[in-house]
Amino acid sequence: MTLIHEFIHAELLNRCIQLGLIHQSHILGHIAFESSPNITTGNNLNDAMHNIYDDFLSEIIDSVFKYATNNNIEGVTEEYCTKLVLGAHQNSNSFQALTDEQKNEYSTITVNEEQGNEESNGTNCN
Repeated sequence: MTLIHEFIHAELLNRCIQLGLIHQSHILGHIAFESSPNITTGNNLNDAMHNIYDDFLSEIIDSVFKYATNNNIEGVTEEYCTKLVLGAHQNSNSFQALTDEQKNEYSTITVNEEQGNEESNGTNCN
């Protein structure tokens, strides 16, 4: 799971650079970290890398919804997929802008799906 997560970061960054979509904060985060690798510049780079998801949330949500639809996962709506995706991207500005109640709800949905427990709509993957 961690490896896939990190590959997604690399792929998104690569596509953003190729398409000229990368924000100055992402570039500055990389430059600052490369010039002076420390906790502060590392945290700033981490924030910039996770905030890139904000630029692609609708595409990610749409992909998750299509996956659920194509795999006949019952009880999954676009609203549910939005909550799942935002709950899985807790370092993004979009998640941070939610109310505490929403953060809790969305995080719970994400944990349920990750663990494949009774409250999940999908099945546990091994």
